[in-house]
Amino acid sequence: MSQGHKAQGKAGEHYGNSNITHALLAVWYLEILSSLLALACLAIIVTIIAAHQDKPLPEWPQLITINGLISVFGAIFKASLVMPVSEMTGQLKWSWFLKCPRPLLDIVRFDDATRGPWGSLLLLTRQLKRGERAYLASLGALLTLCSLAIDPFLQSLLVYEACSRDIPGMARIPRTNNYTADGVNMSYRIKIYPQIDGVMEAALYQSLINPMSISSLIQFDCQTGNCTFEAEKGKDYFSSLAMCYSCDDITHEVVNINNDTDGEFRYVLPSGLTVAQLGIFDISINNETDQALAERSFLNFEVLTIRENPSALNNILRERYKPVAARCQLNLCTQSYSADISNGKYNEQVVSQSKLQLGLLNISNTHGFVPPAERKWFSYVADTAIINGQREACTPTTTMSDSHCVGVSHSQLANLPGSGANTTVATQFYTPACVFAADEYSMEPIRQSLINALTSQTVSASYGNLAGSLQPDGPLWLLRMFANWQANFTSINSVVQNIADSITAGMRNNPYRVPEAEPQDINLLHAYGKTRVSQTCVRVRWQIVAYPAGLLLVQTMFLIVTLWQEARSRNRWCADWKSSPLPLLFQRFEHDGPEDNDMDFSNHSMYSAAGKMTVQFYPAEI
Repeated sequence: MSQGHKAQGKAGEHYGNSNITHALLAVWYLEILSSLLALACLAIIVTIIAAHQDKPLPEWPQLITINGLISVFGAIFKASLVMPVSEMTGQLKWSWFLKCPRPLLDIVRFDDATRGPWGSLLLLTRQLKRGERAYLASLGALLTLCSLAIDPFLQSLLVYEACSRDIPGMARIPRTNNYTADGVNMSYRIKIYPQIDGVMEAALYQSLINPMSISSLIQFDCQTGNCTFEAEKGKDYFSSLAMCYSCDDITHEVVNINNDTDGEFRYVLPSGLTVAQLGIFDISINNETDQALAERSFLNFEVLTIRENPSALNNILRERYKPVAARCQLNLCTQSYSADISNGKYNEQVVSQSKLQLGLLNISNTHGFVPPAERKWFSYVADTAIINGQREACTPTTTMSDSHCVGVSHSQLANLPGSGANTTVATQFYTPACVFAADEYSMEPIRQSLINALTSQTVSASYGNLAGSLQPDGPLWLLRMFANWQANFTSINSVVQNIADSITAGMRNNPYRVPEAEPQDINLLHAYGKTRVSQTCVRVRWQIVAYPAGLLLVQTMFLIVTLWQEARSRNRWCADWKSSPLPLLFQRFEHDGPEDNDMDFSNHSMYSAAGKMTVQFYPAEI
C-alpha cells in the first residue's frame, strides 16, 4: 500500500503546520456540539421534572404529557450521546493500525462497532480473547451498549401517586367558647332550672341507646369531602368548650360483708354502694359536703357491679361472681384539637385540655354570653387563644375596648391569677376568644337528665338454676356496662366516654339559646380550615438521573482522551477520517480523477474527490 504511505506523509505536513486547537475544533466540532446538545437535553429533562416534583399533573393539551416530553428529549439525548462515540470509535480504528501491523479483520470489527450495539458487543467479546486489547475502543463499545438502557431508565423516572392540594371552598367544623342553650325562653332572674335543649337531649339519648364516636356526631361542612384543620409541626389548630371525663378502677376498695357458709355474697364500697344476689348493679351520685370540691366537677358517680368468673368450678356464688367498681367524673373543660376530614369522614385529635370551674362570673358584654346579674358559670380564662391555627396571648386590660370587650370577675374557684376560694378579683377585660363559660342554668338540666338515666333504674337478675344462670334485666345503657356478666373497667369507661362525647358534640353543634346570642365573630362559631381535592401528583426518582448523567460524563471523558491521542499523533496520521470508508478505497483505485500527488488525503479532500468520480464494481477476470 505505497500510495497509502504517501498519503500519510502529506496529511502529516498539512496538520503539522496548523494550530493544534484550531485543527481539532475544525475536525471534531460536530461531535463537540452533539455532546453539548446531549447536555442541554439532560438539563431540560431535569428542569421539567424539578418543576413538577410533588405537584399535580399539569393541565396540558391531551396529547402532551410529562412522560411524552421526557421521551422526546430522551431520544435526542441518546442520539446526541451515541453519535460522537460512533465517530470516535471509527477514528480509533485508524489509530489501531498505526501502531503496528494488525489483522485486516479488525477493520471489520471496528466498523461493526460504529454501527450499533451488536457490533459493539462483538468487539468487546473478541477483545477478551486476545492478548493485546484496544481499551479505548472497548470503552466506546461499552458506552454504545449502555445507551440501550437510557429509554427504560427515563421512563421509570417518574412515579404517579395520589395526593391532595388546597382549593377555595367551604371547610368548617363547629366550636364554641360558651354554652347557653336551654329548652325555654325564661328570665334568668328567676331561680328555677329550664328544660334541656332539644339538640342536647337527642345527643344524650344517642349516647345511651345507640352510641357513636364524636367523629360521627360533629356536624361539619367540607365541600370536597377532604379538608384539613392542622397547624404546622403538629400543633393544635382550634379550641372549644367540651365535656371531659375520667374513670378510676376502684375494685380494690370493694369488701364482701357476707362471709356466711352458704357462699352468698354482698359486696360493698366505702360510699355505701352494695350489690348482692338480686341487686347486681348499683350507681350512686356523689354529692360531697365539701362545697368547693363539689363545684369543681359537673358530675361525680360510682358504679358497682359483678362479673362471672368462668374459671370457678363450683356453685359457691361468691367464688363464681367477682365485684367490679369504678369512680367516674364528668367535667366541663376546654380542649384544643387538630382535625381532618378524609373521604367524608371526620377525625380529630385532642392535643390538650383544661377544666372549667364553677364560680360567680360577671360578663359585661354579649358576644355569645347572655348577660345575667350575678349568676354562676362554669368558666375558664385561657392563657392563649387558638383560632384557626393562630395563637394569641390572652392579656387582660383594666378598661373595656373594642377588642377586649368581655369583662370577667370571679369570686370563687376561678383560675384567674391571684384568685382563690372566697376571694374577689376586680373585673378584667379579655378578647371573646379567651373566655370559656357554660351557664349553670343550661348545664343543670343536662346533669339532672344524666342522674335520672343512671339512677332511676338498675340491673337485676332472676335465677335460672342453682348454677347461677341469671338473666339480667335493666335499661340498655346499664346493660352495656354490665356486658352480659362480663363487666369490667373497660365496659364502664366506654359508656362514660360515649356520654362525654355526645355532650361535647351537642354543645359544639348548638351552643346558643337564641340566634341573637351568637357572637358576631364567625371564628367563635366555627373553625375554618383548608379544602382539599384529591389529585394525581408527580414524584421524581432523582437517583435514576445519575444513570444518563454518568453516561454523559464518561462520554465526555472518552471524547477528551480521544482528542488528546489524536493531537499527539497529528504529525503522523490523518486525524479526520473517523468512520469514513473512503480512506480504504483511495489507497488502490482505478478512476478518472485527480492524481494521488494532488490530494492531501484529508477526509474533506477525499469527499470532494469522490463526488467527481463515477465508479463501477466488476468481477476480476480469472
